[in-house]
Amino acid sequence: MSESRRIASSVVSGALAGTHLTAAERQFLSRESHPGVTLFARNLDAESRAGTSHRTLMELIQEVQSLRVSTLPLLISIDQEGGRVARLKGPVLDPGPAQDLAQGRTDAAAQQEIATQAQAMGRALRTLGINCNFAPCLDILTNASNTAIGNRVFGTTADAVSLRGAAFLQGLQQSGVLGCLKHFPGQGHAQVDTHQGSAHIPLSAAQLEARELAPFRHCLPHAAMVMVAHCIYPELDTREATRSSVIIEGLLRKTLRFTGVVVSDDMRMGAVAGDLDAWRGYLVDSILAGVDLLLVCEGLDHWETAIETLEAEAHRSPAFRHRLQEAASRVDTLRGHSL
Repeated sequence: MSESRRIASSVVSGALAGTHLTAAERQFLSRESHPGVTLFARNLDAESRAGTSHRTLMELIQEVQSLRVSTLPLLISIDQEGGRVARLKGPVLDPGPAQDLAQGRTDAAAQQEIATQAQAMGRALRTLGINCNFAPCLDILTNASNTAIGNRVFGTTADAVSLRGAAFLQGLQQSGVLGCLKHFPGQGHAQVDTHQGSAHIPLSAAQLEARELAPFRHCLPHAAMVMVAHCIYPELDTREATRSSVIIEGLLRKTLRFTGVVVSDDMRMGAVAGDLDAWRGYLVDSILAGVDLLLVCEGLDHWETAIETLEAEAHRSPAFRHRLQEAASRVDTLRGHSL
């Protein structure tokens, strides 16, 4: 494997088709230096979906880890927020929607209760072999019609989300599971679900500073990973946040001084260009803008295409190759912390 191929592979995390590896997936995983996979409902058998037995899921995770090329552990990730966005069920793994935890309170006792629930969830995830959870959601629900976010939030004010979200992150990471703050710089005001299409959030820099950014600023010192939204913030940039250097390198890195891994939301969502050539360009733009880890959560063919796209651009552009090496180094460091 060439060095360009290795670094390209190491910044693209994919997903699997079902509850068992296909022959093509097994071959792919054993030859690429990929950073890990994200698990979805399609990777759970009936017993796991019901919460009665996770044996098949554990066997799948163990096989994926056994096929890794690198000595570093793979990031086995999941969206286990609780409530509507909880792939795994059961009272410990799914304590309910974030908005309802501790009856929505923000006092010290409520924060401790949330931290304890998140820690128990994390321990259960670790037992299964899952070491990364794409949570907590730090969006502030300021648009009641935003059903894509809905009760996934920890509250409707900056203070509530800051305190309650931080408690969840603390408990989760005390269990040994990596947390991920999302969806930077705030998706609670969106009117369109980015799974379906492009979402514009017409908030000024001052409005974002006063409200949306507050939970991130509060939690960033304790987080190793931040997920960037596919939303467009026209007062900041004409491009989606996932390919905006103004938002990633400027706001997140320079202003808020975040030094960890920046991960994209799923690159197969409707808000991302659907045409193949445009999609490939979007991937390159995202890396150049400051994304370190691309999530490609549908189709082995798209996972392979993403790697090939980055590899080709690394051969063509020394500047892109340097940026790719920087991203790969950050991802490798994160994987080392998942031990």
